[in-house]
Amino acid sequence: MTRHPKPDVAKVITDLILEKIAAGTAPWLKPWTSTSTRPLRHNGVPYSGINTFFLWAVAESRG
Repeated sequence: MTRHPKPDVAKVITDLILEKIAAGTAPWLKPWTSTSTRPLRHNGVPYSGINTFFLWAVAESRG
C-alpha cells in the first residue's frame, strides 16, 4: 500500500485566499448568492467555521 502525504490544509486555504486577492476579488465581498445555504455534512448538519468558507471558496473556484 502506497502512503500519500497528508495535504497541509492551512497552506491550501492560505493559497486559495492569496489567489483570490491576486485575482482582484475583494475579501470583504461575498462571491456567492445570498440564497445559498451552508454546505451540509453527510448527516445533514451544516459545516461550521473555516470549513464553510473553504467549501464555498472551492465551489466558487470550480464554477
